[in-house]
Amino acid sequence: MQQDEQIIFRTRPSFHRVGFLYLVSAFLSLIAAAVTGYFGGPFFWVVISAAIFFLFPIFRHIERNHIVYTLTNMAIEIESGIFSRTVRNIPLRSVQDVTTRIPFVKGLLGLGDVLIDSAALTGKIPMRNVSRPREFASLILTQLHRWESEFDLAPVQRGGPPRGVF
Repeated sequence: MQQDEQIIFRTRPSFHRVGFLYLVSAFLSLIAAAVTGYFGGPFFWVVISAAIFFLFPIFRHIERNHIVYTLTNMAIEIESGIFSRTVRNIPLRSVQDVTTRIPFVKGLLGLGDVLIDSAALTGKIPMRNVSRPREFASLILTQLHRWESEFDLAPVQRGGPPRGVF
């Protein structure tokens, strides 16, 4: 049975961390401007210090924008990379478990990680710093169950008896 691949969701890591880094950089830039003004230093020191403070947040922002998590009705796709692209495709047939990890501080912001356990790859594949991680884990599990019932393969793949056999 062949069907077209459809996108269920597409998301990126949350902007919260990058936004916080921008706020810290702005605060440090203001302090540098105040210190430079107090001591009568040249204005270009303010510009140079602000540029240095903002380098790290800008890099993290670019890095964040180059990570995309996609769930389709056939697979989970994780695209990453700034200068070279890496695409990991995890077929739904190889997904064994989906776990959410929500540390206390991230939980206050509604963030967390979704960990995908795949039979095809060793270790858990993380979807880091996503907003509403439980919702995304639920969508993945729903799509996995839908895929299993459509192809009627789940019991055999999971080690149980085939459906219809008592």
